[in-house]
Amino acid sequence: MRYKPDDYMVMVANCIPVKGYSRSIIYDLYRETFDFIPNDLFDLISKYNKQELAQVFGDTPSEFHHVLDEYIHFLLEKEYILLTDRPNELACFPDLNLEWDMPATITNAIIDIGSARFDIADYTGILRDLNDLGCTHLQFRFFPGYDHRMALELLGALNDLDMLVEVLIPYDPSQPPGYYVNLYRQFQKIQSITVFDFHGNLDFFDSEDYRPFAQYVRFTAEVISDQSHCGIISPAYFSVNIPMFTESLQFNSCLNRKVAVDQFGNIRNCPSLTKSYGLINDSDLKQVVHSEAFRECWTLNKDKISICRVCEFRYMCTDCRAFVPNATDKPLRCSYNPITCEWN
Repeated sequence: MRYKPDDYMVMVANCIPVKGYSRSIIYDLYRETFDFIPNDLFDLISKYNKQELAQVFGDTPSEFHHVLDEYIHFLLEKEYILLTDRPNELACFPDLNLEWDMPATITNAIIDIGSARFDIADYTGILRDLNDLGCTHLQFRFFPGYDHRMALELLGALNDLDMLVEVLIPYDPSQPPGYYVNLYRQFQKIQSITVFDFHGNLDFFDSEDYRPFAQYVRFTAEVISDQSHCGIISPAYFSVNIPMFTESLQFNSCLNRKVAVDQFGNIRNCPSLTKSYGLINDSDLKQVVHSEAFRECWTLNKDKISICRVCEFRYMCTDCRAFVPNATDKPLRCSYNPITCEWN
């Protein structure tokens, strides 16, 4: 790939460089991929986007021109930049609109159900309120001791609502593994099921009846006994896309527009947080989520969090504010060091 001194370097709008302490990343928000780059390449992109290459080389000492040439070829090969020799065309390449908003007061919710007993009407009332608030993504986490009959009633209640649900449920040894596939097929609003504390084999997925459902019904030996089994920061949970990136720029990537009900019926920002805003049988969920106190954590984005603010992964990483020493500290369950670029 050749280029000319009078070419202008134009960064593709959906390919956005993010600077970290020791290295940077180019987020490709359309392809949902990323590449690490050195910080001096980040500085070059930031300074010379839509500038003539002759100026770039003119401002760079000649002994580094070979490095500059490698950078340009890398950016062209990855299709992170375009070249044009017509300066009047530069206006045809506007920056990506990085504003974020959603037509919903609440976008996602978690409801934990364990051995504590509340009336089915308390939970169905919460579901209706979530639907009215615009929530479209719900997670049910059933812990040991939950009422199986009520769980089926709650899943059935979703049929008349606009939410999809992800289900986490302990394995019942009295049921064959195929029961959970049938559960997925029975309730149209179930998006996925994770069956935990399972120690059997999954040979039944070899049959034609069950094979198509292996991607929706997953089994794990992990035991999930309460709300403490979350907050882990791992590349496995990173997400590179426009909604995640733009929301993370302005808001907390975990708590923004989220509401939760813990297994004891407390309304919280997250089941693992200690602050309660009342119980589901004596508090109005709609009033809670519109309160200033409940929304305070929504705007605590990664640029306001110690260590995270210099991490190159900060706009693809789902935050955790439950397991932290202080409100604006790095999550305790994140083992990445952006200074050394190492995972411990």
